[in-house]
Amino acid sequence: MTNVFIDTQVFVQKNFNFKNDIFQRLINASEDGLISIYLTDIIIDEVESKIYEQVYEKIKNSHTKFTKEAKILNNSNNS
Repeated sequence: MTNVFIDTQVFVQKNFNFKNDIFQRLINASEDGLISIYLTDIIIDEVESKIYEQVYEKIKNSHTKFTKEAKILNNSNNS
């Protein structure tokens, strides 16, 4: 059996798409007993952090863009 260690960069490259063909082949090989997949706590923390960073940046950028483009709402009467 082969031991496989997956680095954070692999998850980033595949845009955290765990249904990606490469991840599916790894899962199948693991289920078939051909490989053992190892993820350290550090890698898991890094992946979670990268997901958070990307989501946070998208939300921040979307909010900034919306605020800039929706100036007309400043003139609306909320009462």
